[in-house]
Amino acid sequence: MISKKTTIFFALCMIILGITQAFSSSKEKTVQLTAEERSWLEAHPVIRLAPDPEFQPIEFFDEEGKYSGIGADYAKLISEKLGIKFEIVQCANWNEVVEKAKNRKIDVLNAVVKTPQREKYLIFPPPYLKTSSVIIVRKGVSDKLTLEMLEDMHVVMVSEYGYVDLIRNKHPEIKIDLVISQKTALRKVSFGMADAFVGDLLTASFYIEQEGITNLKLGKELQPPNTSGFAVRSDWPVLSQILEKGVNMLTEDEKNSIYSKWIHLQTAPGLTTQEVKKLSTIILTCVFLIILGFLLWNRSLNHNVQQRTKDLKKEVDERKKAEYALKEAHSELEKRVERRTKDLSEEIKNREILEDELAKEKTFLEVVLQNIQEGVIVCDKNGILTLFNRASREIHGLPELSVTPDQWADHYLADGITKMHKSDIPLFRALQGESIKNFEITVIPKSKPPASYISSSQPLRDENNVIIGAVATMHDITEEKRAEIILRDAHIELEKKVKERTNELQLSLKKLEEETAERKKMEMALMQSHKMEAIGTLAGGIAHDFNNILAAIIGYADMAIDYIPENSPAKHQIEQVLKAGDRAKDLIQHILTFSRNESQIRVPTEIYATVKEATKFLRASTPTTIEIKENVDEKSGTILADETQINQVVVNLCTNAAHAMEEDGGVLEISLAPYEHSKDGEYKNINLKQGSYIMLSVKDNGPGVDPEIIDKIFDPYFTTKGIGKGSGMGLAVVQGIVKNHDGFITVDSSSSGTTFTAFFPKIQKSSSKKKKTNELIPTGTEKILIVDDEEIIARMTKRIVESLGYKATSTTNSLEALTIFKANPDDFDLVISDQTMPDLTGDKLSKKILNIRKDIPIIICSGYNSKIDELRNDAIGIAKFIMKPVRKQELAKTIREVLDNRQPK
Repeated sequence: MISKKTTIFFALCMIILGITQAFSSSKEKTVQLTAEERSWLEAHPVIRLAPDPEFQPIEFFDEEGKYSGIGADYAKLISEKLGIKFEIVQCANWNEVVEKAKNRKIDVLNAVVKTPQREKYLIFPPPYLKTSSVIIVRKGVSDKLTLEMLEDMHVVMVSEYGYVDLIRNKHPEIKIDLVISQKTALRKVSFGMADAFVGDLLTASFYIEQEGITNLKLGKELQPPNTSGFAVRSDWPVLSQILEKGVNMLTEDEKNSIYSKWIHLQTAPGLTTQEVKKLSTIILTCVFLIILGFLLWNRSLNHNVQQRTKDLKKEVDERKKAEYALKEAHSELEKRVERRTKDLSEEIKNREILEDELAKEKTFLEVVLQNIQEGVIVCDKNGILTLFNRASREIHGLPELSVTPDQWADHYLADGITKMHKSDIPLFRALQGESIKNFEITVIPKSKPPASYISSSQPLRDENNVIIGAVATMHDITEEKRAEIILRDAHIELEKKVKERTNELQLSLKKLEEETAERKKMEMALMQSHKMEAIGTLAGGIAHDFNNILAAIIGYADMAIDYIPENSPAKHQIEQVLKAGDRAKDLIQHILTFSRNESQIRVPTEIYATVKEATKFLRASTPTTIEIKENVDEKSGTILADETQINQVVVNLCTNAAHAMEEDGGVLEISLAPYEHSKDGEYKNINLKQGSYIMLSVKDNGPGVDPEIIDKIFDPYFTTKGIGKGSGMGLAVVQGIVKNHDGFITVDSSSSGTTFTAFFPKIQKSSSKKKKTNELIPTGTEKILIVDDEEIIARMTKRIVESLGYKATSTTNSLEALTIFKANPDDFDLVISDQTMPDLTGDKLSKKILNIRKDIPIIICSGYNSKIDELRNDAIGIAKFIMKPVRKQELAKTIREVLDNRQPK
């Protein structure tokens, strides 16, 4: 038989075992991190977390600046579980928190709602907190509002809060007025500046109680509710995984403990599921032990039953006495509650009466404010505009909606022209403590002309003399300003007319003298213009005939050189003929260009070669009494120039110098050298940009230029020479050419001579001409029809074409050419035609040939390039245009190019 001590020992062991098993499940679990996650935390010992500074009771900074609230307790608990450290970053408002999150200046946000917009830059572990979202309205407004019913209402929400994105995504038709904080939002609804506020129930209830707002009520609860938790910067997915493990390890006891700490709701007492399980295990163990003990101790306890019964009877008597006392206390408590309820009812009634009176007073003040003719504007301590009457809205041309300070500031000009900075506007200056009186400003309202106003502003202070806002008034002085401007303008106009009339009388004689001089000058200019026009007409008239002559010379020389051996002296002589022909061709082109007053084509040019060539020409035409000295640096460099115009500059300057020394002879010195221009250099007073130049100098030792006329020598038609000695255009042309080349020309003269110095901008690109390469001349076997009214040209072109391997038919009559082509249109592969011919010109002949056969390629040759320009613009279907005279190689390349690019029949 088991002894009593053994039985008791066994029972105690069973109790201890049951209790150990029951509480083993409540042991705090530890978060198991992977090696990668532990390594990541070691590499990031400090993680920056930025709370919303005004989101009570979920998260905020208390009076001591300590991070507090539900979110703060969750962060602290997870920090302990994970062994990580959060560095709390304090921002001025939630907008700043979001901006720093986007720029990754912080790493983690807390108590954040997940939205598609935020998922672009944040990762969201599972949320840990769920709170209700509601619509809050003023008393008297229906509390059955839904989101669909808010479409035409003025809805206010907090900027950058997640529920804003959720509503915009689901209900884009709702127009939302965003403000910086919940306080501002609730005040707007309370003051009637907005119809409804949509937001979180917990934080809204907290601020309504804190601000003492009594005219608001809760509307309908919204779905979905706010589910919030941690949010991690998008480039740190490992941290998101770690926080997810921490959130998953939170127990219901821990969550309830945090929630009940901040949300003090009166709830019925009860047990959690986990506590029930623990308690059940304990009870079952105890029941088992009690039954076992009961069986073992049944006999030993019987004798104690009577004693226990007596004790219980005594306890029941005492309990009845206690119940009677409790009943008496309960009756007294009910009386006190009844009295307190009556007092509260009376207090509520008085408060409602007071609120009605305040509402009436507010309505009266609102009516007075809205009907004041002066503009009244009020802002809070943050510069947010909280009140502006009808007059101020009309002044600025704005609707009855709140606007941001920056939008408001866009309407102001300081002096009628310059836009005012926000900090200079009287309303915002008053926020800094200034008292502004009679400050004149200009307002530019939307869809209205600008107007002038006198503005005064004062800071608003509380009982502690702390600035809580500012107020400004605006008085219209537009009409006064307009009258002042009209009077001032009339006075100015009167003075102007008197002055003008006086000047008219003084200038009459002077104008007559100037008109007479100008008429004479215009007559001279007209005569010179007629001369230039005659030269242009003559140049255009002889161009075709002269180019035909050159075409024959160059063409036959081109053919002859192919038959001359390389070691024959005649080959060099023929090459000189070709070179002279090319120069004559260029000369004709320059004459035509000059006669049409067209701009020249500038190319990289080594100017020393042009100066050398001009000097050779001058030696032949200058009297022997004048010695020509050259000081030309062949390495002076390259300029972007028209070679013919540079030649003209050298010849004109040297000719003028020669004329100056014509009677007594002298020395003409031509110099060319590189020059680096700087502000402190020798020619620091001339109008040139700093850089590299080539300096051309022409110096004579003649009598010099009279100082009284030296400022006029570059004027057109100004000359000191006698009749028939010159037109006075030489130096004017020189100056024009130098300026057109982005250069500058100076003159320095004394009794011992004159020096003209021209500066041309230097470029780096070499202007050395490409050496001719022994390219193969393209040939062919096609059939070509040649038309030219000059027999010598037609015959020569036929021989050149045949020497290239082609079959050729030539004619000097355009009508005969048309007849030949009509007879056998498919017998020819190409037509080469002159442009200027009797009967049918080249373009007319081409049109008729193309009407017979559209795919036949045609080449037009002309000695006058303006006609070619006209034909190009006509776009009649000509395959190619070439200028006479044309070299054999150029003609061969053109023929081959046209034939290779022709369209198939």
